[in-house]
Amino acid sequence: MHRFEPALDHDGTAAPARLAWLPAPRPALAAGMLAVLCLLALSRPSEFLYFQF
Repeated sequence: MHRFEPALDHDGTAAPARLAWLPAPRPALAAGMLAVLCLLALSRPSEFLYFQF
């Protein structure tokens, strides 16, 4: 986001490099696999908890 100015009078040099977001393939793959597993778990039938309550 170095091309944008998210705040007034922000020069972009205040944030240290260790706090900058850097995309990496391994965390992206882990997040993608987690998202797929969550979507697959949504299609699984679940029992109605209050049946015969």
